[in-house]
Amino acid sequence: MSGSLISRGKTVEDAIDQGLKILKSSIENVEVEILDNGNKGILLLGARDAKVRLTTINYGEKFNQSSISTSNELKEEVGNNINKTSATNLEDLVEELDHKGWLTNSEVNHRDVIAYESEKSDQIIGVHNGAFFIQSDLDIYPMIEPMAKGVTVYKNGEQINDTTFVSSKDEITFNLDQYEESMDWDLEVSHDAVKVICTIKPSIMHKFKLLNQYDERVLDIKTEEEISHTNFLEPEDILNRLKELRVSNGLDHAEIVKASLTLDESEFVVAEGKRPVEGENGYLDFKIDIYGKEGKPKMNDDGSVDFRETKFIPSVNKGDIIANIHPPIPGIPGKNVYGDVILPSKAHEAVVKAGKGIEVVSNQVIALESGKPQIQTRGLLYQIQVLPTLVHRTDVSIETGNIHFTGDVEIWGNVKEEMTVKAVGDVTVSGAVDHAEVTAGNSVYIKKNTINSHLSAGEGNIVISNLSQTLENLSNQLKGLLMAVRQLLKAKAFKSSDFATQGIYSLLNILLDKKFQEVPSMINTYRQKVNEYQSILDQEWLDLAEQLKTIVRPIPNRLITTPEELETIIEGVDKLYQISYNPPEPNSEIVIANVMNSNIYCSGDVSIIGDGSYHTDIHSGGKLIIDKIVRGGNIYAQLGMYVGEVGSKGGMKTYLSVPADQTISMDYVWEDTVIRIGNSKYRFNQNDQFVTAKLVDEKIVLT
Repeated sequence: MSGSLISRGKTVEDAIDQGLKILKSSIENVEVEILDNGNKGILLLGARDAKVRLTTINYGEKFNQSSISTSNELKEEVGNNINKTSATNLEDLVEELDHKGWLTNSEVNHRDVIAYESEKSDQIIGVHNGAFFIQSDLDIYPMIEPMAKGVTVYKNGEQINDTTFVSSKDEITFNLDQYEESMDWDLEVSHDAVKVICTIKPSIMHKFKLLNQYDERVLDIKTEEEISHTNFLEPEDILNRLKELRVSNGLDHAEIVKASLTLDESEFVVAEGKRPVEGENGYLDFKIDIYGKEGKPKMNDDGSVDFRETKFIPSVNKGDIIANIHPPIPGIPGKNVYGDVILPSKAHEAVVKAGKGIEVVSNQVIALESGKPQIQTRGLLYQIQVLPTLVHRTDVSIETGNIHFTGDVEIWGNVKEEMTVKAVGDVTVSGAVDHAEVTAGNSVYIKKNTINSHLSAGEGNIVISNLSQTLENLSNQLKGLLMAVRQLLKAKAFKSSDFATQGIYSLLNILLDKKFQEVPSMINTYRQKVNEYQSILDQEWLDLAEQLKTIVRPIPNRLITTPEELETIIEGVDKLYQISYNPPEPNSEIVIANVMNSNIYCSGDVSIIGDGSYHTDIHSGGKLIIDKIVRGGNIYAQLGMYVGEVGSKGGMKTYLSVPADQTISMDYVWEDTVIRIGNSKYRFNQNDQFVTAKLVDEKIVLT
């Protein structure tokens, strides 16, 4: 049988290769006619495939020539030679011309390869109701492309994977894929045991079917995927699993039924308890402005500081109500899915430490004296007193002696060498401080120079803050220790006779040595800090230190003999932590003109508004503002800092540091200045100006 193949491809070479694959022939056995060289187009516009005609050579002398005639030429030649045939009727004529290969073939379009062309272009292959058919009894060659998803096609029992010729004599069979994703479900109890969540993933069945196709010369098999979901879960399955989990409270039967019916991947809350309603801690409702009005100190022409407009705090008169004390409101218990009661956190009372000139009467804070109220707040702890003012009209010197005063102190002169001034309230010095110590419970104001001195304001707040962190860690460790003691007391190995004679003290020693080694060091750290700062701490901090000592050191007649005694100590730790864990209100500050070779420690803001700071270490629990120069020293500010000029031309070492969430702003920075933000450090290798430093992704960024 004669014929030719028209093939398309992205290039002429590609079209030839595709045609040779269909013919299962080589280039030596065909003649090639280029019908279209194709065009790549521009940005896919105007693109056109190349097209060639391949004709076999072994059909007679006419096709042994080096080139092949075009379709029109072949038609003309066939017409010229019809009269030369020996046929006597039309049927014989067609058969003879077909045998000699002189009948032209029609071009058939498809995606990349054009099917092998025969004389009978009306023969077709297709799919009807899931079965293949070829409508022909003649030996013709349509093609099948078997690359559809979900079907495997066989020709005469052999699987076909590429475009393949078939005839009516071939047996075409197929297998359709189907597979199932199995159902999955589970119940999960939330970490707080208040919810049970049912997770459902129904069974998913994937089936494929053949789509009907007709009048095809090249059968590009098409399939369709059918997906169905099935939920095999019954409400009884969920109820039985809940029973296995001991869930008995808050069952939601409506959600259980929904979970058994859903055909989507879903989550259902099939049981839900009730969370406790937290109570409210007690608090004080102040009837006066406890913060006062803020102002800004000014520099005088002589270099001193004018504090008259810095802060105005209202005064109280004898008998005034300073605050009302509101009691705590208890919370409401809840219940988990197991039926257990969930207790709310304990609501704590506000603790009022009534100092000088203050009395608490019927949940009211009353002023017993006239004067300026001093109020310090930390969490639930309120320390309140009415402070008198001591006015010292001369220098503080050897002749006058040191000053220790429960109230505010105003010094009209200087504080001379080796002298000490301590006040519960504010300390204001109109002159200079030289080789001296000034300590204030609230704030320190110095109008002239500070040289070789130690300044401290609100130091007790920072001490308490550090102690609170120690108490938090210690409480967690002691609770673990108590739990271990109670577990061991239930063990058979623990003899009741030992418990009767020594109590739990020997057991505590073993646990502290083997499992809770951090507890003794925490207790010793706490006791050392309390002893160091006992002059500024209340008695309850000292009392707790003595109680904790009984855990790690035997004291005659004070051995811990029962778990209840250890629990009482833990309650004392928690109580002190609860009233002191919050940061103090930032009501302390230090404002000075100039400072040199000194140490400054403040729980609030620090401002140096004169010439600056030289060779001085500064710790600020608030913001730090130095209007002019910082040369030398270690400077730290909890809430960020601004400095006019940092370092020196000679490379004097100056270190600035803030926490990770704060910034450092500088108008001018000398080379070799070092800044630290969080745990990241940066050294300036050259001078710079108008710099703001902050931490981004653990790296210091300058803007």
